[in-house]
Amino acid sequence: METDRLLPPLLNQGQALARKLLQLALLGLAVGAACWPLNLIDGLQSQWLGLLPAFSGQGWTTAGLLLAASPLLVLPLLLWLQADRWHNGAGSGIPQTMASLENAAEAHGLMAPGPTLQRLALWSAATLALMPLGREGPVVHVGAAVAHGLRRRWPALLKDLQPPDLIALGAGAGLAGGFNTP
Repeated sequence: METDRLLPPLLNQGQALARKLLQLALLGLAVGAACWPLNLIDGLQSQWLGLLPAFSGQGWTTAGLLLAASPLLVLPLLLWLQADRWHNGAGSGIPQTMASLENAAEAHGLMAPGPTLQRLALWSAATLALMPLGREGPVVHVGAAVAHGLRRRWPALLKDLQPPDLIALGAGAGLAGGFNTP
């Protein structure tokens, strides 16, 4: 008789836990998918670095000379974009994520699609111009932005978590996704 009384609450708890784990898994997949292009761009940069004499052990080629000159050609454009049209996309993304953690009201602007896409475009151009940038900042920001965006679209997503906790969770998933880790 005792088990008949205890079984329904245990089943309810198990279902709630399974629902939460499924939501976390879907969030992780969404963040991983969003970080995947950044991993591809980072891999492309590694391939291009292999064309430079310091990495290849070969002499200079036309492609190597163009790649070596690319930061000088791309940097003025990136600086202009960050100072003017895409100023919301400037920075690594980590300070914006931290500001969103400290003040959830700022997350709506800082984690919005516009600044996020600007940041990714700026990072991608700089990375492909062989500028020595890491992907840590962008993937943290992408993870946080994906988590924030999913919560805005589906408010019941991980409703037990406060917005800063969900942003932190997404940022951590972004860091993991940025390095192809589960």
